[in-house]
Amino acid sequence: MKILKIFKETISDGPGFRYSIYFSGCRHACPGCHNKESWDDKKGVYLDEVYLEQIINEIKANKILSGITLSGGDPFYDPEELLD
Repeated sequence: MKILKIFKETISDGPGFRYSIYFSGCRHACPGCHNKESWDDKKGVYLDEVYLEQIINEIKANKILSGITLSGGDPFYDPEELLD
């Protein structure tokens, strides 16, 4: 999986302060999509174990977060890989 963007503290992607992860790849092609650049699954930075550990540490260290938001693209573009 590839990550396009991370917002470490946002109030736009759910209730309270969120850590939002935007994944690349989407097959839906919704009319009026505000994030068409996210459709391309070749864009972004590959989510390897080192990058994932960095993300986990950032989330654990930030005590004001209310939760995590998975967005994109479609975070379920490859559900098996997302589950891993």
